[in-house]
Amino acid sequence: MWTDAANIINLAERRHGIVTIEDLSSIGITRRTANRLVHEGLLRCIYRGSIFAVGAAHLDLEAEVLAASLAFGSTIVRMGRDGSARFRNVVMSRICDLPPAMSHDEIVLMDALATTGFPWVSQFPLRLARGTVIHLDAALPSIRFGLELDGELHDTMIAIHRDKHRDLLAAAEGWMVLRPTTDDIRNQLRATVATIITAVEHRTLSTAA
Repeated sequence: MWTDAANIINLAERRHGIVTIEDLSSIGITRRTANRLVHEGLLRCIYRGSIFAVGAAHLDLEAEVLAASLAFGSTIVRMGRDGSARFRNVVMSRICDLPPAMSHDEIVLMDALATTGFPWVSQFPLRLARGTVIHLDAALPSIRFGLELDGELHDTMIAIHRDKHRDLLAAAEGWMVLRPTTDDIRNQLRATVATIITAVEHRTLSTAA
């Protein structure tokens, strides 16, 4: 199961957690195996056995739009309408480049970081290996330092595995990514920001050396 999980997560990275039965087939996962993975909780079927979400995490707006476009696109392709495949490809590539909307906790964090004197960039697009793009909640690109705010949606087994994989890919590109939690922001914001700034100062010294 863990090999299947790693392969599926790699596939889903560029599609906001969405994969199709065709995607699964491309990595050797049959429809029968997909059904088993649904039963085990690794996949969640969201459209007629052809479109799946990874794990139980809530889908953001981009994922909902992408799932709908994949489902609708598949239907019109089967109907043989001109331009449908091109429409599907354009929508899929565009959705993968869109930054997610900021949550309330992310806004609170960014407001606090804005007082630190560092040029933080919110929802910074970081391109990883194999063309995967993730959006860091906050980043200092000049020293390759990023923040990802972890909340309830990051607590599942699949989400933890996905986040560790992303951090590994980011590290391979020379980035350091810290993961404060929503509990940190809500209950100890000042101390959390102070810890982040200490890490930034150490990072600045190490990159200058």
